[in-house]
This record gives sequence, structure tokens and C-alpha cells, in this order.
Amino acid sequence: MQVLALDDSQLLQEHITNSDLLVNGTSVGMDGYSQPVPSTIRFPENLLVADVIYQPFETPLMKHAQSQGNPTINGLGMLLFQAAEAFQAWTGKEMPTDLIWDQLVQKYDIK
Repeated sequence: MQVLALDDSQLLQEHITNSDLLVNGTSVGMDGYSQPVPSTIRFPENLLVADVIYQPFETPLMKHAQSQGNPTINGLGMLLFQAAEAFQAWTGKEMPTDLIWDQLVQKYDIK
């Protein structure tokens, strides 16, 4: 894992080109138009792009990756399982995550 500065696009491109996974672990993109990498970055064909943001459902980074044919995942699953841990800590009971995930799949048309 590496954290790279965004001001060196060439170095960033080199590292992304040799990667299998790109994760945005920041809040950049929650405004609906910002993205954590320059829009000039080209992703390798099989790079998985994970954006831990869950709102908006499809972030600018995810749209950028999808436009290049890359698989993407957002932070909705992370949010659900964080909630499940908190639910169990507060109530001592397990949250029905399978049921909730099924409802989220239906609501957001997740494939």
C-alpha cells in the first residue's frame, strides 16, 4: 500500500498502472463533483476502484473508472457492517445484515 501526492501526475499514473486496486479512503467526492485523482489518469483494464464513500451512490471517481470499463465498489457495504457492529455493541443482538443488504440491493439496483 502506498499513499502518493496528487501533484505528480506522472508518478501517480505509473503507480496506478502497476496496481490491481485503487482505494479512496477520503471524503473527496462526497460533493458530487470532486475526485481524488486527476481526470487525466488512465486506469489499467482490471483495476478495481473502491471508493469508501456511500453518498453519492456513484461517486465521480467511480464514474471515471466505469467510463474506462473498470469494476467499482462504493462504501455502502462498509457502512452496513459498521452499523452492524454498533448495533451489536448497543443491543447485544446481531443485526439482520443479510435482510438489510437484500433491501439495499433492491433499492439501489446493485448488481
